Amino acid sequence: MTPAYGPPRSVLSILDAPQGGALLRSLVAAATENAAVGAHLGESLGVEEHLSGRLRGGIRDGQLAADAPVEQIGGAILGAIIVESLGRGSQDRDAILSLARFLFAR
Repeated sequence: MTPAYGPPRSVLSILDAPQGGALLRSLVAAATENAAVGAHLGESLGVEEHLSGRLRGGIRDGQLAADAPVEQIGGAILGAIIVESLGRGSQDRDAILSLARFLFAR
């Protein structure tokens, strides 16, 4: 289900945009001040729709325990990717993709 305010975006698509790093830092800062903004950010990045769905598939396929905390794991993975992306230096797309692949390979 696509949210009414637009299709989900990935952290990488935000970073690829002009001033994307600044936008991501601003969104994260706003999310720390307001839980609704944080929920909106998670939705707009497709956490529930895409990431949690893939994790539930891992449970279904026996790759994760049946009682795995899907929402918390999804949030932790997204958090790791965002933290990696927040550096003020140049964002290294390959490093972020490598991190995501590593997290999903386990």
